[in-house]
Amino acid sequence: MSNVINYNNKINYSHDGGVAGSQGNRLELGAVAETGTVELIGNGNQMQLAFPEGLTKADIVLQNNAFALTSGGGAISVNAGNLSLSRNSFITGVLAAREGTPGVAAGDVVVNAAGDVTLDSLSELRKRWEKRRNRSELHSE
Repeated sequence: MSNVINYNNKINYSHDGGVAGSQGNRLELGAVAETGTVELIGNGNQMQLAFPEGLTKADIVLQNNAFALTSGGGAISVNAGNLSLSRNSFITGVLAAREGTPGVAAGDVVVNAAGDVTLDSLSELRKRWEKRRNRSELHSE
């Protein structure tokens, strides 16, 4: 399945408090800074945003207890110009005992930022797992 999303204006994503979450599915955050096309690719509950090479990304800001999280093995992908987490905000994937698929790492957190990634002392990018043989990964690209 492939869908196309066309944007004509700069879209900065600001999350001031609250939760963006998913249980057992992917969570994708993305922001664009110019006119362009972002594809939605994948199947079922594993859809992903596909940003074309050269499309300028806008900023993503999570602040004031804003959380982006998955549970049950869902991965998180963040595509931004700059990423800022402040005032007790976090991006995390949680994988508890007996969740996910045996032998398969799950819940990766991938940050694709063209610019700066900033976190204050109260905020985090993290991956949590409990009694899991195949640990997930935290990536920054």
